[in-house]
Amino acid sequence: MVYPLTIDLNLHCVLIPFALIAIPTYLAVPLLLPVYITKKFCENVWISAFVFATLTCLVMYLQGHYAPGFPWALPGYVWGHNLNLMQGLSIWGIYGQTFFTLLMGSIFGVFIVGLKDNSTSEAEELSEIEVLEKFRRSEINFSEELKKVDFKKSGLSFTILLVSFSSLSVFGNIRLSENPMKYTSYKIRCVQGSIHQKNKMNRNLSAHNLNLYLNLSQMKSERDNWNPDFVIWPEASVPYLFTDKSKTLTEKLAGVVPPDGYLLTGAVRKDSVSGDIYNSVIVLNEFGKNVTNYDKKHLVPFGEYIPFRRFIPDVFAPIANSIGDFAVGKNSNVIDLKGVKMALTVCYEAIFPGEFISSDSDIDVIVNITNDAWFGHTSEPAQHLNIVRARAIEEGVPLIRVTNFGISAVFDAYGRKVDFLRTDEVGVIDCYIPKKIEKTFFRKFFMDKMKLKQ
Repeated sequence: MVYPLTIDLNLHCVLIPFALIAIPTYLAVPLLLPVYITKKFCENVWISAFVFATLTCLVMYLQGHYAPGFPWALPGYVWGHNLNLMQGLSIWGIYGQTFFTLLMGSIFGVFIVGLKDNSTSEAEELSEIEVLEKFRRSEINFSEELKKVDFKKSGLSFTILLVSFSSLSVFGNIRLSENPMKYTSYKIRCVQGSIHQKNKMNRNLSAHNLNLYLNLSQMKSERDNWNPDFVIWPEASVPYLFTDKSKTLTEKLAGVVPPDGYLLTGAVRKDSVSGDIYNSVIVLNEFGKNVTNYDKKHLVPFGEYIPFRRFIPDVFAPIANSIGDFAVGKNSNVIDLKGVKMALTVCYEAIFPGEFISSDSDIDVIVNITNDAWFGHTSEPAQHLNIVRARAIEEGVPLIRVTNFGISAVFDAYGRKVDFLRTDEVGVIDCYIPKKIEKTFFRKFFMDKMKLKQ
């Protein structure tokens, strides 16, 4: 959270304490409520485990979608390294996965409590955390201690954990093994320039940055006779304000559009009628015509707009004035190009499950354009990738993710990686768009039938 403030340290250094203290406090303090309620009103360890998991999941949901909403480090994402376990997203979505994770963690706590209460070894004099730490350091023999405990508490909790994880893993394994990757006939080229944010903001380098993307878009492919249907650039990759009168700019961009194809690129767009400024996806055909736009709806607070701007103290006015307010988009994010229905998302819009695809939409692919250069070589690019990939599994729809700096990747409808570009890698992804699958249970039941806004 601090790293973006170092891009222009002279201007934003005063905000670093806010990022270090206020934001973590906002995220952490509400989580004390489930702890308090559980300890105050639940004496039975099994009831405590369930109540704690339920209330914590509820608090995280409310934090993720209200005032102003930021569902980032949800516990359900911890299984991102295990694609088998992540298939649970197709059943219950990320909040179901989060509840499952919290409940399993709580039941593991029951196991530790039972171990402490029932063991005849030195563990009986220790706290639960001390017992767990001794296990971690291998100072307590797990198998020997397990023989001594009462099955009603530790034995039963261990069995529940084993059965639950095994069942979910088997479900995921079967789902993946019985459904190999399948592709459509549509070809794409995803372009990643890996321009660092300081260079991206340097107006003297605007022409150089644009030429980099133009050249990458026209480079020879490693695939034979590769003529993509869609060339996709990241968020705000056009380094100039885009308007209806940007004739010279559109002529340059049209030069990289394949015959009978389209260029989808991120740009800051000014509406010629209202004068509003949008963070947009611009779609151009081979003749340079602006076929359609998608204007970002879910804006980043303090990055793309200032909440309660008029109440900001004068001392922060220079900082607030350096951040222009983007207008909130009103048009649909679903576009149809060459018979391919795309759900367009910009930056962190794709971290909100179920929010960018309506129940009446029949989507073939999710396209997410972003720029993680603001966060450099922190853990954010990898986290962002893992979070966005979850949307593909939830919806049963392939995902194309293109970032200026970070990790660009293409995933199939099961979250399997088709191809990717690492952070700092300059290049392109040439591949076919994977096929979508039948709507998942999560989409059909929770989204379409229950109308649950995630």
